[in-house]
Amino acid sequence: MSVSKVLYCIIFLTFFLATTSSGQTVGSSFFRYSFTLFDTPLQHQTIRQSINNIQSSYRVMAKKSHDSFSSLEDCVIQSAAAFAIIIPFSQAESQRAILTYNQIGSQYSPWSFALPETSVNKVSDQDLSSLKSKSFNQYIRLFSSTTESNYLWLNEMETMLFFQNEDFQNVKYDYFIRKMLCYGYHIFSLFPSFSEDISISNNQLDQRIASINVYSYVKNIFNDTLQFKRNVVYSDLSNSEKNYLTRVAYLSFLNLFSNFIIGAKGIQLSPNTEMAFSLSQLLSPLGEIYNQDFWFRNTNGLKAKVTFREIINDKSIFPGISLALYDLNLSNKIKFDWSANLWSQPEHLSFKDRSGSLGGASEIGLHYQTKPRKASNIKRIDFDLNALYKSQGFLPGILNLDESLILSAGLSISIL
Repeated sequence: MSVSKVLYCIIFLTFFLATTSSGQTVGSSFFRYSFTLFDTPLQHQTIRQSINNIQSSYRVMAKKSHDSFSSLEDCVIQSAAAFAIIIPFSQAESQRAILTYNQIGSQYSPWSFALPETSVNKVSDQDLSSLKSKSFNQYIRLFSSTTESNYLWLNEMETMLFFQNEDFQNVKYDYFIRKMLCYGYHIFSLFPSFSEDISISNNQLDQRIASINVYSYVKNIFNDTLQFKRNVVYSDLSNSEKNYLTRVAYLSFLNLFSNFIIGAKGIQLSPNTEMAFSLSQLLSPLGEIYNQDFWFRNTNGLKAKVTFREIINDKSIFPGISLALYDLNLSNKIKFDWSANLWSQPEHLSFKDRSGSLGGASEIGLHYQTKPRKASNIKRIDFDLNALYKSQGFLPGILNLDESLILSAGLSISIL
């Protein structure tokens, strides 16, 4: 089967699921859109800052499109925006954030149908080779950032859907497209002709970071002393590397195991309690990461998420767990969110480490709520302040792999 036929199948399945899904129309009369004004380090937008800001902007557009156009028109507008702008832009920003964090300048071309690879250029071979020598994990993260940004986007969207801060009907096209790309990213890589069809410029500054990210990821993570090579093709992979690529591709279908696939409705555990679940896979500098997310809510106001996480490298499996609580009351005007992570990760953050070391992270987010004096479509404005402490280790969306304290601030607007 040709690559184009695989792409058409993905697009067809996306439209079929989106147009046949009844989803859930939430009872909330307003939605909250949050924007991060700064996130440390301050050199450039961080991964989670760019994801949050692009996602909130998209949600505003998606609601307007859903409210203003027919179902067919909304489908065309949102799908075109997702393929041509939203997805390439969010993925490119994640890759650029890693480069900027490592003092490497770059440019990108977001106005393209880059599926599912990003299109970041103006980075020389010397810069990439130097990064590989100086910080191998950050170098590998350039190739896995596509799956990382997609995971962050979908996980945050699923949290908003379950806790009724977003209507599934508004965002279903983007949601299904991203779900399909979770495995499409890997399935494309199983077609050797795909890499052969990509034209590579003779000018290294006009080239992408890699022609096929996942090929470069697999080749380099198995061979950390490999001489720098910018564009890895399928024929460059050894048999064991091809087998690894195939296994990861098949396991990427775990991303489809989610009750959100059939809408944002929860599973009734009792008359007062509902639950939702979603499985996901992403790549990291340490190896594959598999998440099992469970959301809970009840009529008493409980909003919680529990995540079980496994990092699988070349030698062992390293487990982790996290707990997050949302919309806790501190006073009449102040609410807060709190989360904690506990993990075992490879001792030297290496794909080939057998022994693990314990670590973790904890984050608190304060939201000071204000209300406009005059009646308007703006229901509420929140001033947000977040503080996160983490030990050494990998945490999706966080650029620093060492022990660090990270501060961020922004505002949220709740609109009728």
